[in-house]
Amino acid sequence: TNYVLRFSSGTLTSINSDNLIVTPGPAAQLIISAQPVAGVSATPLTTQPQVLIRDAQGNLVDNSTAAVTVSLPGAGGLITGTTTINAASGIATFTDLTFAGLLATNYTFRFASGTLPPVDSQPVAVTGVGAASQLVITTQPVGAASGAALSTPPIVAIRDSGGNTLT
Repeated sequence: TNYVLRFSSGTLTSINSDNLIVTPGPAAQLIISAQPVAGVSATPLTTQPQVLIRDAQGNLVDNSTAAVTVSLPGAGGLITGTTTINAASGIATFTDLTFAGLLATNYTFRFASGTLPPVDSQPVAVTGVGAASQLVITTQPVGAASGAALSTPPIVAIRDSGGNTLT
C-alpha cells in the first residue's frame, strides 16, 4: 500500500513526503473471512469458507501462496472435497467442500497453515437429512424355535452418510 506523509507546524507551509510503500510483514495469523455454513447433510456447504493470511498487525500478506487445510477437530462428521487449498494473494478460498453430520449437532471446522496458529470456525450444523446411503441394524434379531416368530425381531434403519435416520 502506498502512503504519503504530510508534515506541518504552526504557520509554516506543509510539505508531503514521497510515496511510502508499506509491505506486510511475515504471515502470523489466519482469519476466517467467510464462515462455513452447512445445508442438508452430505451436500456442498451453502457458504464455502474463505481464510485470510495476515501479518501480526492484521495486514493481508498479499504475496502468500501458503497451503491452508480444513479439518474437524472433534469426533463425528465428515468433510470431503478439496480440503487443502493454496492461497492466492494471501486468500484461501474453498469451493467444493461437502459436509455430512448429524442433525442438531454443532461441529467446528479448523483451518491450519504450516506453523501458524490454527483458527476454528463458528459452530456449523446440518439443517436437513441427506439422501439414503446405508442400512443399519439397530436391533439384532434373537432366534426362536423353528416355525415360531423371532423372540426379538430385527429393526433396520435407513441412514444418510452423516448417520441421520431417514423417516
